[in-house]
Order: sequence, then structure tokens, then C-alpha cells
Amino acid sequence: MGFQLEEEQVERGSPFDVVAQHIDRFLSTFLILWATLTSIVSYSRIITSGSEPLAWHETATITISAAAVTVGIVFPLSIAVVEGIPMVFAHFIKLRNREEGREQGRKEGRDAANRLWMDWVRRKAEAESAGESFDEPPPNLQSSNGANDSSPV
Repeated sequence: MGFQLEEEQVERGSPFDVVAQHIDRFLSTFLILWATLTSIVSYSRIITSGSEPLAWHETATITISAAAVTVGIVFPLSIAVVEGIPMVFAHFIKLRNREEGREQGRKEGRDAANRLWMDWVRRKAEAESAGESFDEPPPNLQSSNGANDSSPV
């Protein structure tokens, strides 16, 4: 039935399973970002409130409201930090590894072509030095993209 997915893709369940695997990193990131942003917002509101010192209940009200507001900012930001950033890095690493694999494949292909030509040249030289006729055609190399490459690299 259609194409087959890889094993690790087939066994994936709910999207919440991914978050559950990283809940410790998510909570740590969330708490650090939330505390930092709440402190910054509270401090800036207290400093800009006026020249009189604030009473404790005014400071508490400012801090609690800042904490409530920053949850909406920090929650999606924490998800992006814990899930999104590693996913982007993994993608770039995968692309780099793919290109390295292509380069290695090209090098192995060039080496194989060079070996074919060197063997053919060696056999031709042996036949000529022995005074025999050499009617073996040169290696006909076809690359994977269909280009005819009949010259040594």
C-alpha cells in the first residue's frame, strides 16, 4: 500500500509524546525565562512608577501582573527553544552529512574510473611492448546521471 515509512516514523504516537520526552528541559527553560522576564518587567514598571517609594502591596501587584503577562510570552518561547532549535540544528547537520556523503561517493567514483583506465592503459602498454595487437576498446564509463565520461579524471 503506497510507500513504506522508516521504522522510527511509523512508531511515533501523539505529538505530546515529543514534549513528554523533554519535559525536564522544557520546565527548566520555562522557569529561567519566566523568572528573568518577570524580573525585568517588574523592575522597569517599579522604576517608572514615580519618585515616591512604593508600598509592598503595590510592588506585589506589579510583580504578580508582570508574572501573569509574561507566561503567555515565555510558554511558546520555551517550546521553541526546547523543540524547535534542536530540530533546526539537526536539519542542518543532516544536510551537511548528506553533502559529505555525496563528495565521498564522487571521490570513490573517480577512483574507480581511474583504476579502470589505468588497468586498460597497463594492458595496452604490455601488449604493445610484447608486439601483440591490442584491440580491446577503452572503458566506456557511464555516470549515474547518464553523462558519458570516457576520459581519465
